[in-house]
Amino acid sequence: MTERGILDKRFLFSFLVFLGFWCVLSNVFDIVHLGIGFVFSLVLAYITSPFLIKRESSFASLPREAIRFLWYFWWLLINIVKANIDVAKIVLSPSIRISPRIISYESDLDNDIEKTLFGNSITLTPGTLTVNIEEDIFFVHCLAERHGEEIKKGEMEKRIIDIDIGEEN
Repeated sequence: MTERGILDKRFLFSFLVFLGFWCVLSNVFDIVHLGIGFVFSLVLAYITSPFLIKRESSFASLPREAIRFLWYFWWLLINIVKANIDVAKIVLSPSIRISPRIISYESDLDNDIEKTLFGNSITLTPGTLTVNIEEDIFFVHCLAERHGEEIKKGEMEKRIIDIDIGEEN
């Protein structure tokens, strides 16, 4: 272990989230499955808690941040569905209306966790693909011009900033 103790707040919060996730997904509550979930949650929390929660924050603020992340995840899922429908319309239309391009987008994201979340969110959204990141500039391949315009509006970036994850105090 590092300088942090096993009962570090970040570790404990990560462990509880992983164990809760395990219980929801397995939906089996016998001693064997709970034991396996307990062990895997411990291992995952030990490995990932320093990376998932970077700053020292009050234990009470962690659930609020988790709820903000879940709201972002819900918003992203809705946008993935909308983008899938849009790309399907493009692909299935008799005349292909694409104008592929690579755009550059300068972000105001503060840390690597936020940048990773932003880049992955762009890539998960059909019609866009994060090609490269240099410092604060994201290079994104867009299937159509409107996909690039959506990124440049900055709504996705603003929502990631609102989550307020990974900042050092």
